[in-house]
Amino acid sequence: MAAASNGSEFFELDVDPVRESFSRPSNAESLEDDENELVWEAISRLPSNKRGNFAVMRKSPSEHDRSGGYGEREEMIDVRRLDRHKRELVVKKALDTNAQDNHKLLSAIKERLDRVGIEVPKVEVRFENLNISAKVQTGSRALPTLINVARDLGEGLLTKLGIFRAKRFPLTILNDISGAVKPGSSTFSCGDQATILERPLICYQYLSANYCFHEDSAENLSCLTWSFILQKSGNITYNGQKIDDFYVQRTSAYISQTDNHIAELTVRETLDFAACWQGASDGFGGYMEDLVRLEKEKNIRPNPEVDAFMKASSVGGKKHSISTDYVLKVLGLDVCSETVVGNDMLRGVSGGQRKRVTSKKDQAQYWADQSKPYEFLPTSEIAKAFKNSKYGKYVDAELSVPFDKSKSHVSALSKTKYAVSRWELFKTCFSREVLLISRHRFLYIFRTCQVAFVGLVTCTLFLRTRLHPTDEMNGNLYLSCLFFGLVHMMFNGFSELSLLIFRLPVFYKQRDNLFHPAWVWSVASFILRLPYSIVEAVVWSCVVYYTVGFAPGVGRFFRFMLLLFSIHQMALGLFRTMGSIARDLVVANTFGSAALLAIFLLGGFIIPKAMIKPWWIWGYWLSPLTYGQRAISVNEFGAERWIKKSSNGNNTVGKQHSLSAQFAFQ
Repeated sequence: MAAASNGSEFFELDVDPVRESFSRPSNAESLEDDENELVWEAISRLPSNKRGNFAVMRKSPSEHDRSGGYGEREEMIDVRRLDRHKRELVVKKALDTNAQDNHKLLSAIKERLDRVGIEVPKVEVRFENLNISAKVQTGSRALPTLINVARDLGEGLLTKLGIFRAKRFPLTILNDISGAVKPGSSTFSCGDQATILERPLICYQYLSANYCFHEDSAENLSCLTWSFILQKSGNITYNGQKIDDFYVQRTSAYISQTDNHIAELTVRETLDFAACWQGASDGFGGYMEDLVRLEKEKNIRPNPEVDAFMKASSVGGKKHSISTDYVLKVLGLDVCSETVVGNDMLRGVSGGQRKRVTSKKDQAQYWADQSKPYEFLPTSEIAKAFKNSKYGKYVDAELSVPFDKSKSHVSALSKTKYAVSRWELFKTCFSREVLLISRHRFLYIFRTCQVAFVGLVTCTLFLRTRLHPTDEMNGNLYLSCLFFGLVHMMFNGFSELSLLIFRLPVFYKQRDNLFHPAWVWSVASFILRLPYSIVEAVVWSCVVYYTVGFAPGVGRFFRFMLLLFSIHQMALGLFRTMGSIARDLVVANTFGSAALLAIFLLGGFIIPKAMIKPWWIWGYWLSPLTYGQRAISVNEFGAERWIKKSSNGNNTVGKQHSLSAQFAFQ
C-alpha cells in the first residue's frame, strides 16, 4: 500500500504480462477466427483439381502458446509436400486421443462419407458346401526325409503313367461347410492346428486360382505334399462373383504365421515399398475428388484433422507414404521404425514386433460354463450342434437368397492384376535393389579388392620379364593365365547364390500376392549387376593385362575386358538360376559345385576336345567356358607377334600351339 500526493491511498499490484491480456478487452480472438475463416475460404476457392492438395492443420494450445499467443491457430498445408515430421503430426492429430484410438478415426471417416452420401465399397464372402480332402502318407512315411522325397517323386511319375498307384490314406480337411462373412464383421475360425482348417478360404482360393504352394515355410509343407492329390468341391463367391472373375489376391489378404521379410530393410522401408506396390493411395484417392466437391455443394466443413489425413493418404507416387506412418502408429512400431527387420544372423526388431499378428489358443480357453469341468468335443459334434442351432438356421436362410450383384460397388473387387502401372512397379523394385546393394556394399567392395589382390598375385606368377612369345612352351603359360582369369571371374559370381536364396521366400510371397510380376525383380537385378561386372572386369584387366604381357594392341585389351565382363555375367546368371531351382542353400551349394566341376572339365582346357568321349561331347558344346576360352585365346594368339614359324612344323607358333587344334585357327 502506498500514499498519493493528494493524501489518498492505493494498492500496487504486480501483473504478469501474459495475464495482462485477460484484464483488458481485446479483439485478438475474433481476429484469429477471421483469419481461420480466410484459410478455409482460400481452400474452397481453389480449382476442384487442386482443392484436394491442400488441407488445414490446427495448432494445439501448447503450440499456439509457444508462438506467443499470436498468429493463426490454423495453417494451410500442401499434402503433396509433407516431410517426415509433418506426416507424423498429421497421423497423430488424426488419431486424436492420447491412446491413439484407431476406431475413432475410422468412425470419423465413415461419418464424413455418410454425410455426403458416398458409399464405401463392401465385400460379402459366401462359401457353400465346401469340401476339401486329401490322400496322405502316415507315420514315418510322411516325414520329409531324402528317401521319402525320392519315393514320392518316383511314385508320382509312375502314377501319372498309370503303372503304379501308391497307397495313401484319406484325410478330410473341410467337411461340407457353409457360411457367409458379412461386411464389417469378424469371423472366428477354429480348428486343429495340424491341418489347414484355420484358413479354409485362402486354401480354396489358391486351389481355385491354380496356385502352387511353395516350400518356403513349415506351414505350406503339408499343402505342398497334397498339391497333386487334393480333392475339392463347393463354391466360394465374393459379392456373388466367382474367384475366376476377379483377382482375389488383391481383394482379400491372408496374414501368414511365417515372417518373411528382407532382413536388411528397416521397418519403415519394408512398409514403404509395400505401400508403393499395393497402391496405398488408391483407397481414399478413388473418391476424394467427389468428396470435396459434394462437401462444397452442401456447404459442409470437415474435421480438419480427418480431412488432412484423408487428403495426405490419397497422394500417390511418393517414396514415403503417410499410410506407412499410420500403420506404424496403429501397430505400435513407430518406436522401432528405423530399426532393420533382422533375422537369425542380423540383429533387428524383436519377434513380437516382427509378427504383430496372431495368437493360437486351444479349445479349453473358450469353455463357456466354468461351473462344469472342461470336456473335449470333436469337431463333428460342434458342427452338428451349430447347424441345429438358430444361428445355423439363420446362415442357411441367408445363403438361400442369392446375392444381389447390383448392390456391389464397382471398385469392391479388384479387376486389375496389379495396383499400379508396370513402370511404377519396376521403379519401386529398382529403388529397393539399389538400397539393398548399398546395404551390402561391404561385400561388393571386398570382392572388388579381392579381384585386385588376386590380380597382383597373378602378375608375380606370370611376370612378363619371364614370358616371351617365342615358342609353344611360353604359349602354354599365356593360355594358363588366360584360363585362370576366366575361372576367377566365374568363382566371383558364387556369392550371388546365397544372396538370392535368402531373398526367395520374400520374392515368392510378393509375387503370389500380386505385389509385382517376376520379371520386374529379375530385370532390376540384372541391370544393377552390370556395373558390378564392369568394375571387376576393368580391375582385373588393368592389373593383369599389360603386367603379364598379353598382346599390347588397344583393341585386344578392350576385347579382353569385354570377354571377362561376359563371363562374369554368365556366372551371375548361372548361380542365380541354380539358387532359383534348388531354393535351399545346402542343395544349391552342392549342385553349384558340381556344375562348376562339369563346366571346367568339359570346357576344353583341362580335357582337350579330342580326348572327350563321344557321349560327353554335348557337355563340351553346352559349357559356357568353351566359348569364353575360345574367344579369349583367339584374341591373344591371333596377334602378329605369334605369327612366327614354329620349330615343330610349317605352321606359326599360334597355330602350332599345343591346344590350338580345338580352337580351329585358320
